[in-house]
Amino acid sequence: MRNLFGWAGKILKVDLTEGKTVILQTADYIDRFLGGIGIGEKIYWDESSPDLAALHPDNPLIFMTGPLAATPAPSASRVVVCGKSPCLYPETFTNASFGGFFAAELKRAGYDGIVTKGKADKPVYINIENDKVEIIDASHLWGLTNGKTRQIIQEELGGNPRLLSIGPGGENGTRIGVVVSDIASCGSVGFGSVMGSKNLKAIAVRGSGAIPVADPERVELIRNRFKAMIGEGYFNLFGTPTTFPGSGVEFVNKIHCHGCPQGCWRSIFRSTPGEEGIRKCVGGAFYTLWD
Repeated sequence: MRNLFGWAGKILKVDLTEGKTVILQTADYIDRFLGGIGIGEKIYWDESSPDLAALHPDNPLIFMTGPLAATPAPSASRVVVCGKSPCLYPETFTNASFGGFFAAELKRAGYDGIVTKGKADKPVYINIENDKVEIIDASHLWGLTNGKTRQIIQEELGGNPRLLSIGPGGENGTRIGVVVSDIASCGSVGFGSVMGSKNLKAIAVRGSGAIPVADPERVELIRNRFKAMIGEGYFNLFGTPTTFPGSGVEFVNKIHCHGCPQGCWRSIFRSTPGEEGIRKCVGGAFYTLWD
């Protein structure tokens, strides 16, 4: 059997209309299509047609990782979402991505990606725990914010599942609906609305596996060189804004995505009364400094 270094080896396909799952083999794609984006685009056009509207039930929405996710490689554990955007005119195939911890957890559960298609007859969420995949009634979650949804699902499942979810905007078909993950989001092309059109409220994942790499020592060497380069770079020379003069808000710590040795503009702050845990607006930090 071929050793797929960097890959989990399976892609989970979920038919929400039928309530069934199928496994695709990652090995069928990796020699011809580059990374998560390449594989996601190939699967999209295998499963779709140019005339399908973005919010049509048969329009697939695909969540892919790359071969470096869940490995020691720095800043590589991202999810790329592939589909047709409802907020572009004309509606067009595109992709967007987000960081956090979902990609690494999905790979540890044994999957390189998730393909969703169809529409459930009621709100549902997908629960993935290694080889166990469930489609669970989410009627009680419909209408709730992402934060409340995350809290309830974590209480229902126990442990610390990694989640992505949508809020009322995506549910109600606004064309700019956002997919929200742990500490990140995919907000530029309206894929939250595509999830909503499928009655898909959330995806939860827990995994206990590991992803092998061909040369662990060399990966660690590259990681250390990457850390050294970042230490000399613009983030450390100029930084992202960490204080607000006169506001009484104190910087506490950076927030890191999986495998990131640096930490960027996501931060935790403490206010004057001692209230802690306020996260800085990502967009405000990023676009202000680098536009």
